[in-house]
Parts: sequence; structure tokens; C-alpha cells
Amino acid sequence: MNGENTVDMGDIAELANSLMYDLDGSYMISGALSKGLMLVLIVGGGLIALKIIMKATQKALKKSPTDELVEHFILKLIKVLGIVVIVVTGLSYMGVPMSTFVAILGTVGVAAALAWKDVLSNFAGGVLVLINRPFKKGDYIDDMTIKGTVEKVDLFFTTLTSDEGHTIIMPNSHLANTTIINQKEKPKKNIE
Repeated sequence: MNGENTVDMGDIAELANSLMYDLDGSYMISGALSKGLMLVLIVGGGLIALKIIMKATQKALKKSPTDELVEHFILKLIKVLGIVVIVVTGLSYMGVPMSTFVAILGTVGVAAALAWKDVLSNFAGGVLVLINRPFKKGDYIDDMTIKGTVEKVDLFFTTLTSDEGHTIIMPNSHLANTTIINQKEKPKKNIE
């Protein structure tokens, strides 16, 4: 064989080795792996930390005299805020400029506020209901149009059970802006 068509194994190893290095001389494969591994650690560690924080908060709330509905609200709020922090931390680590991210988030927030006016109204109503606590689980309430026993209060809706056994889901904005008669328990009918 002539020397022009032969390939030296040393040349192949040198070519493969040069493909593994980035322009600045850093080792690309291990750099990509380490960045990916670090992102997995950030997200995984964040989720584990969030779970620990939620369990500790739940344990502390069980010992305190807070209402079950307020506990549920606080735990949901911690979960949402924790996930936002984890996502922002991960994006920051991946090199997404935070000023751009905050500007986009602000724009999306304004658009969402305009589009979801009623949903945000229900959320605000839910916060008011949970803070003021005009009723609690098990109370029999009447808003002059609908009557029922309170089963659950979430951020957006309150679930009642009617006298006939039907499930009624009412928006919290309605409950926060109307007159409510709280009879504490379902009135007993006199049968004569």
C-alpha cells in the first residue's frame, strides 16, 4: 500500500481528542455532563428541600390552633412559591439572563391579570374568606340564593353540599362580596 491512502491510528485518536475540547480548551463532554448534573441536583435538591419545608410547615400548623382551611391555603402557597424559586434558580444556572426573565414574567403577568380578571377575583375572594373566616368546614351557610354545608374552601372556590345532597361549587369572589348567613349547623325541621 502506498503511504498516501493509509490512516495512522494516532491521527484518529488526535482527531477524536480534539473534537472533545471546546474552543477555550475546556473539555466539552465533561462540561456538558457536569452542567446537566448540576441542573439535576438543583431541581432534585430543590424539590427535596421543598418537600421537607412543606412537611415541617404542616407539622407546625397541626400543632397550632389554625383552621384546616388556612393550613391547606398556606401549604399550597408554599408549594407554588417553592416551585417558582426552583425554576428561576435552574434557569439562572443555565444562563438565562434574569433581567430578561423578569421583564417577560412582568409582561405575562399583566396580560394574565387582564385575561384572568375573574379568576384573580376568585383568588382574592379566597384569600379574604380564609383570612376573615366567616365560616369554616361543617358550617351551614346561606347567601340568600344557595344554602349548604361547607365541605371545603380552596383558593378559588368553596364547595358546599346542598340539603338535597348535591355538590355546589361557588366562586369565592361571590362569597366575599355577598351577605352570608352562617347558621353554624343545618337547621332542624320541626315535624308536628
